Amino acid sequence: MMSNEGFKFKITSLKNEEQTNIKEKEKNMKVNQGLIKGGFIVLVILILGYLFVMKPDLSLTKKQESSNSKVNVAETINEKSWYAVFFSNGQVYFGHLKDVSGQFVTLGEIYYLQLDKPLQSTNPKDKLKEADEQTKLQLIKLGKELHGPKDEMTINRDHILFYEELNSDSKVVQSIEKYKKEQKKD
Repeated sequence: MMSNEGFKFKITSLKNEEQTNIKEKEKNMKVNQGLIKGGFIVLVILILGYLFVMKPDLSLTKKQESSNSKVNVAETINEKSWYAVFFSNGQVYFGHLKDVSGQFVTLGEIYYLQLDKPLQSTNPKDKLKEADEQTKLQLIKLGKELHGPKDEMTINRDHILFYEELNSDSKVVQSIEKYKKEQKKD
């Protein structure tokens, strides 16, 4: 049988162990809390570093403005006006723009310019004549080519440098109107 003193000793040692365990748990919790705080601080520093170095566009107002500007661009297009569309490969097409608000732009009633240059001659006397002759530009209606395309083009916006509305008195518009009148006569 165990004496009261032995029992008291055992209870006291159990209490001491519990207090030691509690103190160790408190230490571990403080360490864990410190690690969590430290990890949070590191995370905040990484995020701030990313924002400072990469400078991503996170503003909602800019995105709304750009989507609104697309709508405004579509509203300013006059589908009855003639436009010159300048491509990234150097080509220029003329026609009526439609639906310019998305990734693809539609151009209808299309014309383009083609050089009408005389073939080179091997006769040295003709070289002087060639130098004097001006290179002529011809306005060509799309659709007369060998592959017979339809008179509408869907163009990826990434390939358009810019487009501009033409005045009704421009030489291109006058040539187009003249061509259309001649086609009606035939």
